[in-house]
Amino acid sequence: MEKQSKMVFLDADPIMWAVGAMPPPGKGKNLSGLSWDKDADEIMKRCDKVTRLLKQKNLWVMGATWWNIKLVDAVVILPKELNKKYLDAKNDAFDDDYYEKELAPYIKNILRPEAKKNNVPIFKSIGKVVNHIKKENNPYK
Repeated sequence: MEKQSKMVFLDADPIMWAVGAMPPPGKGKNLSGLSWDKDADEIMKRCDKVTRLLKQKNLWVMGATWWNIKLVDAVVILPKELNKKYLDAKNDAFDDDYYEKELAPYIKNILRPEAKKNNVPIFKSIGKVVNHIKKENNPYK
């Protein structure tokens, strides 16, 4: 397939699980042979490799894992309360203090500075980033 037949964003996670780039949450079959606790760097490198291949095929992929921010077309940083709501709703729930202990420092100290340094636009909603990507990088024009 050279191009998707229409503009649709694919969820990166199921693709990454299926090709063995990263382990699935919970008790799903782990084709990667890796774990987030021990192999986070390798997982993110593998996900970036898969992302590069998908982008070469002009597929539209949305995901949360990255190693090389230069592969990222845009970043979404949700408002704190909305982000916490989404984290709480996940099946493989995070600890109650995950946002404050892990995610907030990551956003402040790594994600925002890296995005700004590499001129990757930052948005506050998924809808706004989707509209931006469709407008700026639409291979279906």
